[in-house]
Amino acid sequence: MQPEFLECLPADLAQLVLETEQSIGFPIEVVVVPQRAGGLPGQTDPMACEVEKDSARMLVASNDQFRPSSVLHELLHIRRFLVDGVPKLVDDSDYMPWTPAIRTACTLHDNSFEHLVIVPLELRAFPESRDHWEAVMARGWEGLAAGEGNAVERRQFGLMAWAFLRLILPDSPTLEVARAVLESSNQLEAAEQFCTELFPLLDKKEAAIRVWLRHQQVPFEMVSFRYLDPREQRAWETAIEAVE
Repeated sequence: MQPEFLECLPADLAQLVLETEQSIGFPIEVVVVPQRAGGLPGQTDPMACEVEKDSARMLVASNDQFRPSSVLHELLHIRRFLVDGVPKLVDDSDYMPWTPAIRTACTLHDNSFEHLVIVPLELRAFPESRDHWEAVMARGWEGLAAGEGNAVERRQFGLMAWAFLRLILPDSPTLEVARAVLESSNQLEAAEQFCTELFPLLDKKEAAIRVWLRHQQVPFEMVSFRYLDPREQRAWETAIEAVE
């Protein structure tokens, strides 16, 4: 990581960045992308990361949005894929009919699953991040209550956001709003069953994703697992059903 960014971090987080870089064999690059700015005064612009077998980048809207809590969040994503060997869920371009929307949806599913593992670690280190995640949940459920999205989007968001609340923010004031929304669409029982089957498997992503896709009604053949090995400079994809 560039020195001007590394020196902005607490010592323990900076050390974790350096340990990660040593493990993967190349530096983590911070890239300022002004287009990521939301354009609203006082708005917190989320960071993002991009990982491949030979690169890892953190994307930030501006230097003043380079916050330690967000850096830890993105670093945990990077470590999951490049250090721990956890696969990414990616779209299968051989799936017919493939569309760019499938790629976007696949990224959303993978990110939402990863958050169930990453956000508890983020909150343990930075409890103040809870305000951010409470706001994310409140906006999402308010949109769902207002009828935003098509039927598939509404159902899928309802399942993933209910899992997030139940696991990470179980005492959130948004929980009752979410419960009412799910009850009104007769989805509460399905959302509870989703959590019951998913939560015991969170440390076994391949098995957990099969549960996730089945409940989200996403065909297995639409997606694949993508593994990255930075030390061997290898990347490969495997069918969902081919991995135990």
